[in-house]
Amino acid sequence: MHRTHTQAIRHAYAAEGSTRYRNPQARLLEGLEWDAVKDDVLTALGLPEHPGEMLASYAAGLDGALTYVAGRLAAGIGRPGGRGGEDPPVQR
Repeated sequence: MHRTHTQAIRHAYAAEGSTRYRNPQARLLEGLEWDAVKDDVLTALGLPEHPGEMLASYAAGLDGALTYVAGRLAAGIGRPGGRGGEDPPVQR
């Protein structure tokens, strides 16, 4: 019973065929199967083989956005009872 409870807490159960509760790792390709399709998959998704630079760019953008929001919160801008102010244009 303890094991069942622990698995439930950790969401260790998977429902085969379910789009919500299935094991996302169950159908991952490995080894030679992955090597055979890797280039096509990465190209189709627009991803580089070594994503370090791309992830660093995303991390820098997220850090900048969070720093901006933290500065606004510290200044009381955008909060009820705060001094208000203009929002900069959103970059997309």
